[in-house]
Amino acid sequence: MPPAFIVTTETNTVPLDGKRTGSCTLTVSNVMDRAVRASLDLRPLGDAKADWVQIDGDAHRDLASSGSDQVKLQVAVPLDVAPGNYVFSLHVVADDKPEEDFAQSPELTIKVPVVDRPRKHFPWWVVAVAAAVVVLCAAVVYVVSRGGPAAPVITSLRVTAPDLGQTGPPILAATGTGFGSSPPSGATDPPQACDLGGLDYSGNALYLEDEKTGITYGQSTSCLGLIISSWSPTELDLTFSSSYGSTTPGPNPLSTTISEGDPIKLVLRGASFSGVADYPRPCLPFRLCIRPLPLPRPKGAKQ
Repeated sequence: MPPAFIVTTETNTVPLDGKRTGSCTLTVSNVMDRAVRASLDLRPLGDAKADWVQIDGDAHRDLASSGSDQVKLQVAVPLDVAPGNYVFSLHVVADDKPEEDFAQSPELTIKVPVVDRPRKHFPWWVVAVAAAVVVLCAAVVYVVSRGGPAAPVITSLRVTAPDLGQTGPPILAATGTGFGSSPPSGATDPPQACDLGGLDYSGNALYLEDEKTGITYGQSTSCLGLIISSWSPTELDLTFSSSYGSTTPGPNPLSTTISEGDPIKLVLRGASFSGVADYPRPCLPFRLCIRPLPLPRPKGAKQ
């Protein structure tokens, strides 16, 4: 019995690319003396799977007598399939006489290559970011440890009267560390203000407070300026302006004199230290300080 259809192809091998995709084209010819509608069916052989191959277009074709049609097949093999050769074929069947009129293509071999997986490059950017973080941390540590002046620490505070034979405000002396090589910047009160000769300081830069009376020295609101006698990173001496010893204005006037036993607080660049005004006997603040003279040493006494 002569065949009803003839299926031909230029090659029986279907090569795939690195992504395991490819295609091939077959020619289906009707060699019967009548027109016919035919169905196309893909049949895998061995380990091949039917869903790897798809017919491009309609799976039913109308073929004229002695006519032909091109059938393109699209192939896509999953990446987890082992490399190798897989076989399938195309079956053509006449819809009106499927038991009598049919044909099969030559076996087509799909050559499945090794998966072309992209190489994973080492993420050098991670190393670069890590190095930048290390450098930044080191810079922060350096700046914190060495970049700026250390916070001041006040360890002692004392108030003493003027030297023997002199009158005037007492002298305040403080010791510690981190005072800085120069004092904070101060400002003089305007001419119409009540204080002359001293400096005022903003915020917590520098001021003294009598915690008993609440009077502050070295701030613009108090009219009581400070005079810096000497300054070093570990020691400072302060005295008071001409307004020291005056009386505050208002219905409840207070003396601006720091009295014996008053609790006092010195604030320097945010650091503070509290102490008590202790004048050597019989010295009185803002008055002549009489100090006892040293007794003569007996002859032959050790120095």
